[in-house]
Amino acid sequence: PHIGVSDSGELGKYSRRGQIDRDGTACGAACGALKFCEDCKVHCDAGETQVEEIKAPEEQYADYQEEFIIAQINARLSEITSAPDQDSKQAALVRVMYDSAKLFMDRNISFDDSFTK
Repeated sequence: PHIGVSDSGELGKYSRRGQIDRDGTACGAACGALKFCEDCKVHCDAGETQVEEIKAPEEQYADYQEEFIIAQINARLSEITSAPDQDSKQAALVRVMYDSAKLFMDRNISFDDSFTK
């Protein structure tokens, strides 16, 4: 996982050469998935960790990688959105993506019983 840091020090943003009027998002896939999860969070009870309205990844889109990211973020959405400010929220997002990538890599490298589950 990766995160952008803008010229002004804002996490989750990246100051691209030639893009003078605004900073872009980085990681765009993670930021987009988080926005999707937040936009879908309409009927959840307080303290609930997942968004009810999101379908299983294979039922929704043809982009399986983005679907995987959405599912990982959705599972820990309250952890991310409870951050006190935008920078902390971006840092929590990167942590969730790191944990997800590490678990995925560990399962594929270790080939223990969890690999087949």
